Amino acid sequence: MRFSRARIIEGLVLVVIVIFAFVFWPKSADQVDTTIYKVVPFNIYDGDTFHAMVNGTDERVRVTGINAPEMDDPNYGAEAIQAKDFTASLIDGKTVWLEVDKGAERDQYGRLLAYVWLVDPTALSDKSKQVAENTLNGRLASEGYAKALTIKPNTTYADVFESLANQAKKDSQGLWPSGVFS
Repeated sequence: MRFSRARIIEGLVLVVIVIFAFVFWPKSADQVDTTIYKVVPFNIYDGDTFHAMVNGTDERVRVTGINAPEMDDPNYGAEAIQAKDFTASLIDGKTVWLEVDKGAERDQYGRLLAYVWLVDPTALSDKSKQVAENTLNGRLASEGYAKALTIKPNTTYADVFESLANQAKKDSQGLWPSGVFS
């Protein structure tokens, strides 16, 4: 049995297309390649920044996808303290899981960017449906202590955080009535 040159080329093109589709086809949030670290946060700096030991290194962690009032900004005194206290109540001294998106691992200040899971995300069947209730990021947005802040390429849960923050604003939750996010 002999194959023509055209048949061989067609076969090779088909193989290349299949490989390309497998590698580059858009993935759902549950299929995105991420890194997970199990840590115990300490030194809660503000609503969206804290320290944790990650693989033996003291890392400053920035909660990605949201933005809470900054402690060092004089415009956000009481609001920054409220956001910090809310974050501390959920994670200080407790085991959490940091999910580092496949996008940018660090911000311009060298902080590790992470989705902060309050439960082990590897045990969840559909993380995208659990992110609102089971991440610090989602809780900060849904309870009005942070607004959504999407910085590409870390966009895995961007739509969820945007929706949660919009609902919190509509419902005048947390810090929204203060005008801090205007």
